Amino acid sequence: MMRKFFRMIATIAAFSAIGTAWTAQAQNLLVNGDLESTPADVYYDGFDPSLADDVPGWNLFLGAADGSYVLVNGVGSGNTDVDMGNGPAGGGLETAALSRPAVIPGNSYTATATYDNYFAPSGASYFIDWYDGVGGLLGSDGGLLADANGLFGYDPYGQIVTVAGIAPGSAAAAGVRFTSGNPGYNGLAADNFTLGAIPEPGTIALAMLGGCWVLAAVRRR
Repeated sequence: MMRKFFRMIATIAAFSAIGTAWTAQAQNLLVNGDLESTPADVYYDGFDPSLADDVPGWNLFLGAADGSYVLVNGVGSGNTDVDMGNGPAGGGLETAALSRPAVIPGNSYTATATYDNYFAPSGASYFIDWYDGVGGLLGSDGGLLADANGLFGYDPYGQIVTVAGIAPGSAAAAGVRFTSGNPGYNGLAADNFTLGAIPEPGTIALAMLGGCWVLAAVRRR
């Protein structure tokens, strides 16, 4: 009985090591990525620039001020509604400058979010933006998002989108940017923004090797 007990403990420890490696991928580096820290509804339409930084961890922006808006629902709702007019830069929300997490050049990162269009395509795009040590934009990974649910399916908090990229050689920080731009003011809802590091294959392999070593040692005993 005791032998089985210790074998079970060893098994849990081994696969806990593997799980720890994968946790690095799931860890969210963003501040207020789920928007639950937003104290109240923030409605930004460009007419009051002071509202642009009222959502902790985020900056709100517009591609066109006429009829466009970014609405971040407050405490308890945890979702973002974005309805933009067409513009060269789009409009939406992005990681605030002081909330950009540090990154390691050459490492892989992934960003996820949940979103869906209200009715018609909204021109939504999602990006990982890379910055140098003084905040200069080095480049972006990501682009236009497809709507897997189609025009007649609406699942804004279940439809997950993912973008991935490798931090450039001179990158020091990163952020995410979610934009929308279309001539028909079609809206969307988005939430649960994440940015995390993808563990190197060698790290995962070492964790699995360590787990197998523990299991083998227990079996020998």
